Amino acid sequence: MHVDIRHHFIRECVAKNKIKLVYIYTDLQRADIFTKLLDERNHLFFINQLGMINGDALI
Repeated sequence: MHVDIRHHFIRECVAKNKIKLVYIYTDLQRADIFTKLLDERNHLFFINQLGMINGDALI
């Protein structure tokens, strides 16, 4: 089975304590706002988590 070289790079960085991987619960994946259709509650939650503002609020 082929493993992409970037995965070996990440494994080495973790082993050398250059980076630390932190588990993020599914419900808290902020990137979902950019990749998935969310209900309004989750959309507003992630907007707030990312420090984004509603453009309508500026008018």
